[in-house]
Amino acid sequence: MGESVGERRARVGDMVADAAGADLVVLPELWLPGYFAFSSYAEHAEPLSGDTVSAARDWARRLGCHLHMGSFLERDEQGRLFNTAVLIGPDGELLHTYRKIHVFGYRSREAELLTPGEHVGTVATDLGRVGTTTCYDLRFPELYRALVDDGAETVVVCSAWPAARLAHWRLFTTARAVEEQVVLIACNAVGIQAGDVRLAGHSRVIDPWGEVLVEAGEDEGVTFCDIDLGVVPATRAEFPVLPTAGSGPPHRPSAPLPRKGHDIVSASTLPLKFSVSGTGKTLSVHPDHLIVAGYTGRDADAVAEHIAELAAIGVPPPATVPAFYDLDPGLLTTDAMVEVAGADTSGEVEPVIIRQGDRFFLGVGSDHTDRLLERDSIVESKRVCPKPLGSTVVELPADLTEFDWDALRAGSDVDGEPYQRGSLSALRTPADVLDRLATAIPDVGGDLVLFGGTLPLLTGGFRYGRRWLLRLELPDGSTLTHDYETKNRNS
Repeated sequence: MGESVGERRARVGDMVADAAGADLVVLPELWLPGYFAFSSYAEHAEPLSGDTVSAARDWARRLGCHLHMGSFLERDEQGRLFNTAVLIGPDGELLHTYRKIHVFGYRSREAELLTPGEHVGTVATDLGRVGTTTCYDLRFPELYRALVDDGAETVVVCSAWPAARLAHWRLFTTARAVEEQVVLIACNAVGIQAGDVRLAGHSRVIDPWGEVLVEAGEDEGVTFCDIDLGVVPATRAEFPVLPTAGSGPPHRPSAPLPRKGHDIVSASTLPLKFSVSGTGKTLSVHPDHLIVAGYTGRDADAVAEHIAELAAIGVPPPATVPAFYDLDPGLLTTDAMVEVAGADTSGEVEPVIIRQGDRFFLGVGSDHTDRLLERDSIVESKRVCPKPLGSTVVELPADLTEFDWDALRAGSDVDGEPYQRGSLSALRTPADVLDRLATAIPDVGGDLVLFGGTLPLLTGGFRYGRRWLLRLELPDGSTLTHDYETKNRNS
């Protein structure tokens, strides 16, 4: 990035000092490494107790001001990375943190490398009740309504918005201020990153009427603005467009919001219920985690070749092999009909391991995926589609190494035509995948549903059909099946 971490941190500290006299100072998104420095995200990640937040707390304390320090790469105790915004009080105490919910996947690796946040909320300050969001969040108005429902009068947005979409930046910042009747303070990064990505700058402050109180340019610097704290209650009283108490749907402040980079169009009603084959018993599971494992083939050369084939059609390569995608368990469904949001989706047969307590079960499922979106973000392409499961499972031995995994065969058909056929001996065993998962995501405890990988396609390319038939042939000659259809709600 042209300067060391220490040098950049010191330079930003000097710029904060230049804002002496302000009641609130705001910095942009991921200013320390630069948003597009994806390859160094892990290197620059640190805990809330790390050097960057500690330095920012000192800056706020010395100036006696509130400091929204923009966002930084937070590493939690489990090793997960977040894009975390921090608000600090004049005494240097942490007032509020917000982990970015809508991580970005369009020509970006943020969605691949970072874990989305799950909670929204506001904090009472001497400047009124404040909420925070980050960059791409601007495109999701429901997040801002949740903040207002929790009392927000001011919303601070830190961002690394590109110049190519400057018109959108101006549009969304103004729209969010007007529709939620808040003061919106949006601080955007400037300069060129990743060699050729020019950031838009044009940090701005908008009042509840949509008046732009100040707008900066494209150069680095400090911009001041006077804000009347009475403008929000006065605007809401004069023009009361927000729902009054008791009207509209209820909202629980600080509750998880759906991750809606795109609409998730089908979700299950948990717990999931399965018939346990050969026992007459029912298994009821309320999974704590849904993990989809990818690139689980045993042959490293074959996996590398497959990754290259996908790259040729625009699918980004995974950061690690195998890859593990931590998804919302609400995507799981045993329904025979699922809704998708486009025509470019497809399924594939996968063995599914269900862990409940110290017991393991085997089922069959489909990692249904939006193949068009996959070219921009593998994570988002999986989040926007339901994950169909067969309603029958078999119990596995407690020691998974005792199960004859290599004797399993799997197959799938799409609209009556063969799509996949093969032995699971080409895939890593459940014991192997679970061991690697424990290393990759150490905190995956509790009940778990794990999609274990899939087979090559007979057709050589994805097919976008309506009816999908999945089969998993067991060593004893029995078969687990699931037949489901997709309905495109946009057609």
